[in-house]
Amino acid sequence: MAKIIIFMFVLLITTACGTNDNAEITINRTPTLYPVSAVFSQVLDDALYRRQGLEMPGNEQILAVTTGRAATTERHAFNWSAPRIPSTSRTSLIADVEFFFNFIQTHYGAYIYFGGDDAFIPVRDTIINMIQNEDIQCKYVAAYLLSYQLRSVINDIHFEIESHRIASPYHFYSSYRRFNRTDNRFYCALSGLYIDSLRLANAYLLPEVFRFSMDENGETFFYSMVIVQPHTNSPADYIHVLITYQNNAYEYVSLSLLNQYNRGWVHNVDLSRENNIPVLTMWAMGNYLAPDDARFGGAEALQFLSYADELAGEPIIIVDLRGNGGGNANLTFLWLYRFFGVHVPRNYLRIVSHPYHEYDESLFDYGAVWEKLDNFHSINIQPSYEFVLSDTLFILLIDRDTASSAEDFANRLFSVENTLIIGQNSRGALLTGSYSNWLFTPITGIRFVLGPWFNIFPDGHFREGVGFAPDIWVHGCALTAALGMIEHHLQR
Repeated sequence: MAKIIIFMFVLLITTACGTNDNAEITINRTPTLYPVSAVFSQVLDDALYRRQGLEMPGNEQILAVTTGRAATTERHAFNWSAPRIPSTSRTSLIADVEFFFNFIQTHYGAYIYFGGDDAFIPVRDTIINMIQNEDIQCKYVAAYLLSYQLRSVINDIHFEIESHRIASPYHFYSSYRRFNRTDNRFYCALSGLYIDSLRLANAYLLPEVFRFSMDENGETFFYSMVIVQPHTNSPADYIHVLITYQNNAYEYVSLSLLNQYNRGWVHNVDLSRENNIPVLTMWAMGNYLAPDDARFGGAEALQFLSYADELAGEPIIIVDLRGNGGGNANLTFLWLYRFFGVHVPRNYLRIVSHPYHEYDESLFDYGAVWEKLDNFHSINIQPSYEFVLSDTLFILLIDRDTASSAEDFANRLFSVENTLIIGQNSRGALLTGSYSNWLFTPITGIRFVLGPWFNIFPDGHFREGVGFAPDIWVHGCALTAALGMIEHHLQR
């Protein structure tokens, strides 16, 4: 069992540059506006193969996450404010727990994905029994029970109950040790010995733990080891992997825990030039519809949007979304539309699951429409699914704090040629999306927020808590590495 679990964790972080196994790719990459070195041209070609190899989910995947909701005519109202005089009795808490589970049964986008009634009803019954048996009368204790018990079913960063996120993010470990690759075999850059096997905690790992990487100078490309581990409250600072080589020699390699910066909800936009290359930094996707609203960063969002017009046509651009925790998804597709001049499609299908609530147009790209699937679901149809051709070298920087709508920015760049995503895996907060305001249970006023829409991704492209893998993994500062890469591999 351990071998299977480790394999699944590894598989979901391995799609990256450095492989060219898709024989069906036929689109030739448009040259960039500057000549590039042969090795860097191959890097761009491999990135293109990765993008063109994505297959959008089909009807089978759609049915798998929409089939099985019980028919109902009951309307579960949206309570956007807490009750004026909340009750705190045990009976009231039980009634609100029942309301909560009835509500998510009809409104939560990932309800079927996380197991449907078979998974959620036992959790509901467990919580109700605990409230009864332990005579719980405090809504905050009940909220904690809800969040704690639901984590056994849900891993969704956008699902929150009284500030308890219903998510268990994964831990990333990486090593500075360098490896190279010949065909499908990896070897140590120092000794030249080929690797036969890897072993961690008595489970053998597949070679896909090796990530295409570059040094902080941006000059040398190689492979480094990156391993994903399940969430624990007290992760180890290091893990040790046993490497066995072709001549039965072996060594232990230490991988260190990747620390997240976690800048927090900060609004700031900055455009600078490094070596005459525009570097645009955005710390949060604020609400561009509210230019005077300081809380939601409206002014900064409008400024960020204006830079798309100013920078359109640049031969090289770097956009830095490290530490960007997301915000308004509209800002993402509008910025890319204004920069490239065409709609840049997202690489997932969006299913909406809130049958009694007015459809929120902010959930969709402008020009998109929704089609009803059944009494519970509609699917968003994008205005275009065409791959975008561009001779601009577009470099995006991401890290483990790049989340939500900032990840959507990264995801859309998989629909554009001559793009490179550099840094580390993103946060992995794009399985669902949430309402912008708290909802409340009607009697005790337990507040919660959840996503009525659910995104279906191509196989292996994304996982909640794991995120998107960069094309090039960087140990150290991704911006320094990107600038060095341009200096060493482009003739400007």
